[in-house]
Amino acid sequence: MELNNKIRKISGLFMMMLVVSMVLVTPTLACPAGTNCGSDSVPANPIQLTGADKDKMLSTALSDSNVKNIKSN
Repeated sequence: MELNNKIRKISGLFMMMLVVSMVLVTPTLACPAGTNCGSDSVPANPIQLTGADKDKMLSTALSDSNVKNIKSN
């Protein structure tokens, strides 16, 4: 029974180390140093579509069933 208790303590220690690493280390690795890690919804240089490209993209979007559902709601 004493061996089972030691195994429980060791496995509990490893689980706590895993949780701490997930909370502390993962966000640090997710964003490179020196960059803006915020959630910017607008890109810095948006692309402006004109003419035939704009008409093609618009017709593709309007023919999509998901867009039609959103438009009807």
